[in-house]
Amino acid sequence: MRRIESFAAWICRKFLRAEIEWIVAVLTAVLAGRRRDIPIRDEFRQRHPHYRQFPVDPNPPQTAPPPL
Repeated sequence: MRRIESFAAWICRKFLRAEIEWIVAVLTAVLAGRRRDIPIRDEFRQRHPHYRQFPVDPNPPQTAPPPL
């Protein structure tokens, strides 16, 4: 949590009140799902980047046994 408090303090030093209100409005829209153009980092995908990433065989399945 210390990092978040430091980030909030940095925002307060760098931006005016009106700009901070705009930042909060945009973040609220992102969290509500109204801004699809700004993706939220997926923590599960960060920890498990290869989960369910199976390669697909381009050849169709065999319908008859191979010849002997």
